[in-house]
This record gives sequence, C-alpha cells and structure tokens, in this order.
Amino acid sequence: SPKNLSKIQQLHGEALLGLGHSKQGCVSFKQSAQTDPAYVPTYWGLARCAAATKDFDQAKALLEQALKLDAKNTDTWMWLGKLAQVRNDPKAAEAAYSGVLKIAPNHVDAHLSLALLHLSAGKFDMAQTEIGAALKTAPNHFRAKHLQALLDYRQAKYVAARDKLQEVLKLVPDHMPAVLLSGLVAYELGNYEQAIRDLEKVLSKFPNSVHARKGLAAALLKAGQPDRALDTLKPLLSAESQDATVLAMAGEASMQARKPEQARDYLEKAKAVDPKNAALRTALSISLMAAGDSARAITELESTSAEDPGQSVADTLLIQTYLRNGQFDKALAAINVLEKKA
Repeated sequence: SPKNLSKIQQLHGEALLGLGHSKQGCVSFKQSAQTDPAYVPTYWGLARCAAATKDFDQAKALLEQALKLDAKNTDTWMWLGKLAQVRNDPKAAEAAYSGVLKIAPNHVDAHLSLALLHLSAGKFDMAQTEIGAALKTAPNHFRAKHLQALLDYRQAKYVAARDKLQEVLKLVPDHMPAVLLSGLVAYELGNYEQAIRDLEKVLSKFPNSVHARKGLAAALLKAGQPDRALDTLKPLLSAESQDATVLAMAGEASMQARKPEQARDYLEKAKAVDPKNAALRTALSISLMAAGDSARAITELESTSAEDPGQSVADTLLIQTYLRNGQFDKALAAINVLEKKA
C-alpha cells in the first residue's frame, strides 16, 4: 500500500543518513513524500536535509507542515525545538519543548532539553526543576543523571557531581561526555591523577576535543608534568592561536620546565589577546624577571597595579622587587598603594 511503501522509503532514508549517505537519504525522503504526502515522519527527514544545507526557513516550513497533519505529534515538536537551537533561538526552542509537555507532561527528553537550555542560560533553579521532573519519571535515566552532575559542577558542588557521575558511569562506562565531566570534577577536587586518566581516555577517542585537551594540560601542570602539558597543548598552539587560556597554560608550563624565554613569548601572545587580564600580565612580569629583563618586568607590574584597583598580587610582587633592588622609597610608596587596596 502507499502508506507502507512511504514508511519503507522513509526508513530507508534514515538508514542512508545513518551510514553517512545524506544525498541518497534525502532522495528517499522525497520519494516517501511523493508516495504518501500524509506520512508525518517523512517531514522530519526532509527538514534535516534542508537544515544540512543551511536552509533553515525551509526546514521550519516542513516541520510546520507536519504539525498541520498532526498537531499533537511530540516528535515533530521536539524536532522544532532542535531546529530552533541550531538557529540559536532559545526562546523558540523553549516554546517548542514546552509544547511537547502540554501534550505529554512526562516526556523525559523534553524536560531534559529544557533543562539544558536553562543551564546554558545560567537559570540553575529552572534547570533543577526540569531535571527533577525527568528523574521522577525515569529515575535511572543516564542522561538525566549526567545533566544533574553537570548542573552540580556548574554550581561548584563537586562532591555531588562526582557521586552522580559514578552512577552514570556504572550504567554506561564509555559515555564520553560523562568521562570528560568526571575528569573536570576530579581536577576541581584535587585528584589530578584521576583527572589525567579520565581526560586521556576522552582524547584517545576524540583527539579534537578542545575541552579535554585543555583540562588534561591543566591537570598535568598541577601534577608537576610541564613537558607533557606542553605536548598536550601543542595541537592548539598554532601561530594564529587566539585562545588566551591555552597560551597562558603554555606559558605556565614553560616556566615550570625552566624555559623563561619561551614562557615570556607565550604570555606576550596571551596578553595581546586579552590585554586587560591582570593575572596574565602578572604572570608575564614573572617570566620577564626569570628571563633577566627586570626593567620590563617592573614596568609591567607598575602598569598592572595602576590599572587594576582589585589586583594585589602585582602590588606584592612589585614591592618584593623594589626591596630586592634596594629601592626602599619606591617600596614604601607601593606598600601605601597596596594598603589602600587591602
């Protein structure tokens, strides 16, 4: 029958997409729509094909056509929410996921999608409400547990996050987002060896994960392994690198490895990216001193102290430098400045 043939063509399209044959998959979806224009799942596939070519308006129109055929189809509403997220339209995404819950109040994926939206916006109480609703319906849902751990991590509840992640990893030991988060949590708890193990596991499967690479480098620095940290950061340290955090970590690793000139070069690049960062400028001053350029170091510390009323580390280093140089009047003046700050 046309209905069954349309379903077969739609399933064939999904299989082709799953195998990475998007062009052939999209042809199958078109055939399905021609065979039975009333078969709703075909429109989800056609919308994905349109979105893949950045034709988001067409993708939305296709999903709206699916809603005309069946206004209470929760999958169509979920696809509308996902499309809105791709278009960076959180309000529309929230409206779509809320539409799912009007039809099916216990829809776990809709609750979790809303939770992630709220989490991204820093609305932690609202995210907790949605995660709680999902866990009430599905207490062992690993994605819900993972989102709870992520929420705990974002709120600096690291012990709670660790405990929830242990539950997730018992259910799905190779769930890489949970392994990545486990490594970041272990770092915050000072368990650097565990952090290194977890983050190395992620990088072994996803070598292009910037989060894992930066986290691993930070853990290696804390573990006193600067050479390994530099090797880990190497893929992120192209000549055009504009990531001040990566450059700062490379500078710190170089200082630990007793390569002050290299540290200075990395930190100067980091300062060029983020010139107002007082911590970066203070680190640059330390590298300049270690490289024997005390005059530039003092100039950098003086300007950092003058420009940042909340900075005290630069003031302390400046005072110590004046004392070492026997410049006691300048040291007393710098002490007066620090005294006013703190």
